[in-house]
Amino acid sequence: MNITKVQIVTAISLKIDINLGTIEVECEAADFESVISSAERVLSNFATRSGAAMNGRTAPSSQDEDASEPGSEAEEDVNASKPKARSRRKKGSGHANWKVLDNLMTEKQRDELRKFYAEKAPGKQNDQVAVLAHKLAEMLGRNEFDGNEIHTAFQAVNAKTPANLTGVFGNMTGEGLGKVVDKKWTPNFKSSDMVKHDLPAAKPAKK
Repeated sequence: MNITKVQIVTAISLKIDINLGTIEVECEAADFESVISSAERVLSNFATRSGAAMNGRTAPSSQDEDASEPGSEAEEDVNASKPKARSRRKKGSGHANWKVLDNLMTEKQRDELRKFYAEKAPGKQNDQVAVLAHKLAEMLGRNEFDGNEIHTAFQAVNAKTPANLTGVFGNMTGEGLGKVVDKKWTPNFKSSDMVKHDLPAAKPAKK
């Protein structure tokens, strides 16, 4: 710090340059030392406050540091407030664990079912179920069949059971081919007429 001493002037004049750190004083000789001391204290206090203010703006407090650290409580609170994505559930195929009923038909009836199924050559799942149910009704003397019985008929003719057999029953109900009563498929006259008269499906004529 540069201090310029001036001892010529009757009145006290004090000039402080903060940037340069200089003090210019004009006063009586008897007052010079006290004025300089006061000026130095003012300059010292100002420098101390300025440094504290700068530190407060640039240096983060320990509380701020803790809040910014990964895994801190502040970050956990923010994450906790965010909506969590729900895991998507896979839709069920409607496939039940159908069982093969060995005593549903005799071996002769199985042969009849295989021949009839081959003659009608159903392509769509609705037609396949309609054909099997029609022949089962003829052989067993009843007109309602649960999923296990239709599955057994599919196995007897070496055909693949629809993955969603219950869904096929629903589709056939929508087409007016029957209905489900007590979890059993019950075909109607429309289903029987389709099997008798519309199958096998006519092949498109060759051009």
